[in-house]
Amino acid sequence: MKPFAMLFRQGTRKLSDNEIQERRTVVRAWAIHLNEEGRKLVPNILGDESYRTPKTEGAEPIHRIGNENDETVAAVTTLQAKDIHEAFKIAQTWPGIRFGGSIEVREVLPIPGPPTE
Repeated sequence: MKPFAMLFRQGTRKLSDNEIQERRTVVRAWAIHLNEEGRKLVPNILGDESYRTPKTEGAEPIHRIGNENDETVAAVTTLQAKDIHEAFKIAQTWPGIRFGGSIEVREVLPIPGPPTE
């Protein structure tokens, strides 16, 4: 098994209070189920406020509060899977998709050690 990162994006669809509660409930059950399978999810919910470095040197940093577009990452988790195909198959079962969210899956690579001579 290898580690994979899942980057969750909630999308821009405005959810009702009931939908927000339902999403929390079904996503929590989904995560518990995957942990019971031994997937070792390590979820991290991200705050609404962010700063981003500008793409141009000397420009002002980008400050955001809230989910301004569907590219905003709302949460990050890692999980264990055989390969990226299995990790993506698991990602496709995330119930947040039906609430307008999406997931990006990427392999977590080991940090290279110091060069050997």
